[in-house]
Amino acid sequence: MKVQYKSFDAKRRFGVELEVSNNVDSNQIKSAILKATRREVVVSGGWTQTTGNDFWHIKKDSTCGPLSHLQKDYSWEIASFVASGHKDIKEICNVSKQMVEAGVVTNQNCGFHIHAEVKDCNALNVAVLLAYWIKIEPMICFLVSSKRLNNKHCKLWSKVKKINKKFKYQPNDFWDLIKPTDFSPHENIQRKVSLNLINLASAINHETNFGEDTYNRKTLELRLPDGTLDGDEIQNWIRLFLMFIDSNKNRTMPDDLCPIYDINLFLEIVGLSHHEEFYLLSKSLTKTKLWILSKIMNSEHARNTRKGESVRAKVERKYMSII
Repeated sequence: MKVQYKSFDAKRRFGVELEVSNNVDSNQIKSAILKATRREVVVSGGWTQTTGNDFWHIKKDSTCGPLSHLQKDYSWEIASFVASGHKDIKEICNVSKQMVEAGVVTNQNCGFHIHAEVKDCNALNVAVLLAYWIKIEPMICFLVSSKRLNNKHCKLWSKVKKINKKFKYQPNDFWDLIKPTDFSPHENIQRKVSLNLINLASAINHETNFGEDTYNRKTLELRLPDGTLDGDEIQNWIRLFLMFIDSNKNRTMPDDLCPIYDINLFLEIVGLSHHEEFYLLSKSLTKTKLWILSKIMNSEHARNTRKGESVRAKVERKYMSII
């Protein structure tokens, strides 16, 4: 068996959105952020879409206040600058820590979103990525709270598309099946899925019709995680998502889209294990691997499902063997 050292590839650019409650006003949030960064902090009166930020952006969001399940309840979304690498992850975590110290909290309607740049992917690469996402989505569900699983803002792919999970799709056919057709920024249900393809599909559409340089915002958005200001949660979700992209962008299509409940196969798909090689993981990736296992062992959703209980037992043995 081969032995390979595996570290986190910090080159892929990304940005995050931290949704928080409305218990603290925007000026207090701005003051907290400025304690952890030298970047500009911009406050908007309403929700506005920005791209290529080199600043922190505080904006109103009507979907993440504590009463948003009953009505429009405006709260705050904090969008990061375009980041990459360990240093920027650390800054994001430091900003979240300062907000916690300023009294900022999240609520049940908040999410944590990650936008990852995928300029190195075309439509067929993304079709393959989504195929593997659909296979591991049941395991990803063990990493979030039960309230995210039926949330209208981050619907599971298994619930939004009629997909024959036992069929082996070709990448081009699968892309035609799952590609977004509505590119509007507001009230667009095609955006509100666990893994959002809108920006990338829009970029591909513009390339086809207007030329390559017309619109180049090729990003995928992870929308499923719970709202959080916990630094460990933030950095581990970022590493998990970026590792998943790098580990699957050049794969061939899987033989089917049936869900997997095997922890070893799940870790392989997210780039933290391999059945033919022994991975010596870096300190940060070891931390993410242990975080995944711990989340599954303590998952409320796993405890309440037959498949989940089976997974938890195997995960506990693996966790103990690592620590």
